[in-house]
Amino acid sequence: VSTQRDQFKKGCLSKSRINQLNSIGFIWNTNEVAWEKNFADLIEYKRQHGNCLVPFNWPENIELSRWVGTQRQDKKKGRIDQERLRRLDEIGFDWNPATFRWEKNFSAFDELFRKEGHQNAAEKLPEGRGLQRWINKQREDYKKHLLSDDQILRLNKLGFVWMPVEDSWNSQYKKLAEF
Repeated sequence: VSTQRDQFKKGCLSKSRINQLNSIGFIWNTNEVAWEKNFADLIEYKRQHGNCLVPFNWPENIELSRWVGTQRQDKKKGRIDQERLRRLDEIGFDWNPATFRWEKNFSAFDELFRKEGHQNAAEKLPEGRGLQRWINKQREDYKKHLLSDDQILRLNKLGFVWMPVEDSWNSQYKKLAEF
């Protein structure tokens, strides 16, 4: 099989042999078949989960998980075929999952903040543990200068508390001074 593919690539395979192999459904390019299989799996994933954010090392389909990462890397390095790029864009492929996750968590934070009036409620809610981790991560990223100006501005507009210990101290001091 490998020899036939190699001979075909070199142009050394006769037309009659090419036709014979084609008649039995011979696969000339295994990479193309693997890409199509993973693309079909991605479409099914999106149907089930509503997005193309296949988790890293997803145990249900490690091959798909790795393939998704390869597509992102190939695009970043300019190595992705334009037709494949178009097809992935067409199904709403998430080229930057970190941005998607940040926006999703920001929306959850915004909703919580508007409902509760403060961000401390996240740690008290059973479903808020993930959101609390995200809040803590924003503080870490802020200190490391990893947040964009837009992200900082949007969080500030909601009254995000960057240094909760300092904020708490100042709040208690203000109460004491008023007392």
